[in-house]
Parts: sequence; C-alpha cells; structure tokens
Amino acid sequence: MKGFKVSRPSPAMVVSVVAMSLALIGTAVAAPAAVERAITKSKVKKIAKKQANKVVSAREASLNVNSAKTADSATNAQNATNAQNATNAQNAVNAQNAQNATNAQNATTATRATNANTIAYGMFEANGTVSDPERVKNLANSNVTNPTAGTYCFVGLTFAPRSAMTTGDSGFGEIDTLASARISTPTGTELGGCPAAATVRVLTFDVSDAALANRKFIIWFQD
Repeated sequence: MKGFKVSRPSPAMVVSVVAMSLALIGTAVAAPAAVERAITKSKVKKIAKKQANKVVSAREASLNVNSAKTADSATNAQNATNAQNATNAQNAVNAQNAQNATNAQNATTATRATNANTIAYGMFEANGTVSDPERVKNLANSNVTNPTAGTYCFVGLTFAPRSAMTTGDSGFGEIDTLASARISTPTGTELGGCPAAATVRVLTFDVSDAALANRKFIIWFQD
C-alpha cells in the first residue's frame, strides 16, 4: 500500500491561512473591548439620565420660570401691602396725634373758660352811675367818673383787671351806640382823658352824630 503523502502547502496558501488567522484573532480580541465600550456608554447614559430626572423632579417647582415670576410678584405685592399698611398706620397715628392735640387744645380752652371767672360787672347810666343795684358786682358809683362826654374812668377797683368787655345799652331807642374798653397795661399807663389813677376807660360813641356822647353801657371784667 502506498503511503499517504502530504504535500507541502504552497506559499500562497500559507499567506492566506496566516492572514485569515490574524483576522480572526484580531476580531476575537477586539470584540470584548468594543462590547465593553458599548455597555459602558449605555450605562453611563442611563445613569446620567436617571440622576438628571431625579434632580429635575425634585426641583421642578422651584425651576418653573412662571412660578418664580409669580412668587416674585407676590413678594412685591406683599411688600406693597405692608408699605401701604405702614402708611395707613402712620396716617392713623398722625390723625390720632392731631385729634389728641385738638382735644388737648379744647381741654385747655375749656379749662381757661372755666377758670375765667367774671369778677365784676355792672350796668351804668349815661352819667356813670349804677343803673340797678341788683345788676352790679364788685363795682360802685365811687368807682366811675365821667370827666368829659362819652368818657368813663374806673378808679379804686378792688381787683386788678386783666380783661374787660363792654357794649352799649341799646334799650330805649339808643341803638346807635358803639362802646369800647381799654385797660391800663402795662400797669401805670395813663389812659387819655382819665386821671392817672384810672385803670380802665370806657368810651361811648354816637354813631349817628359821629362823636363821643354820654350813653348807657354794660361792662364786665374777667380774671
């Protein structure tokens, strides 16, 4: 029996086999790296996306632009309300202070009115004498002189006059009388037409004749 004779491969066959082997080995070696790279990128993307979704979900309300603008407007509106309330409160305080000041003034005025006691009064005839003893207080005939027409001087008063008011007695048809009173201030000031000792002067003026004239008058003094 003839032996099996193995022929040696041709140079071309050797080159082909080597090339194919290298190609297969290269693919086998390269495949795991490519798969690893593909898996790694995929996992990274999934993890990143998952984490991003968590962060976005957790901060979704605060990251809402419209909500942020609305919240800012609400804050400004609240500040405006507070400012208005502060203004109103200040106005209320000012109004209260003004009212208190008014009340204080009224109280002062009322106190002055209460304390302003009428210390003397009287009705006098045209000649300077008391008209009715029942209508006079702390005044007497001896306190009044009538040196000239329409001039009445008060002397020897038992009090220091601080204020005096007078008016013409318009009864009996004498409705054209204008009366005025003046106190000697500062004390010692001479009153024209009266003696130096006079502390009060009353003048009665006849409007119709445009001249001083003796007329009835009423006077009262307050402390």
